[in-house]
Amino acid sequence: KGFAIGSAVLTALSLLSAFKNKINDPTGYDVGDPVVLSGVLTGAMLPYLFAALTMISVGKAAAEIISEVRWQFKHIRNAKGISLGECIRVYTEKAEEFGEGVYRAAPEDEVEPDSDKCVAISTRSSVREMIAPGAYAVLAPLMGGFLVGARFLMG
Repeated sequence: KGFAIGSAVLTALSLLSAFKNKINDPTGYDVGDPVVLSGVLTGAMLPYLFAALTMISVGKAAAEIISEVRWQFKHIRNAKGISLGECIRVYTEKAEEFGEGVYRAAPEDEVEPDSDKCVAISTRSSVREMIAPGAYAVLAPLMGGFLVGARFLMG
């Protein structure tokens, strides 16, 4: 992995050097300048950071929803005392026996899941977990501009 990353950076530097030689920009925009180049590399890295943070957030939310669904399978019961998990097992067996969608249980045998709770978990998690990527998107250019300078932002 290290060799591949090093090769990719070397290739990127070669391409930037070729680009610099080709454009001969009179405005002074020099991709070979270390400050500008560090801005280019930092800017190229940020989308990967955002994607990684988003994937981690989705994994956390999915784990929380899975534990909630497991809890509901065990603890949510109807008036007859049938749990949600037992009801699903009966439906699965009947679907294998009669075909999908043919069997319909009596209304008193039905067990209703609390789907609103899963929606609330998803909503709360999406709002909570997207604070960091939003903060990075706003603060990265500000910190780069104030700490390193305008040439860093040109990259």
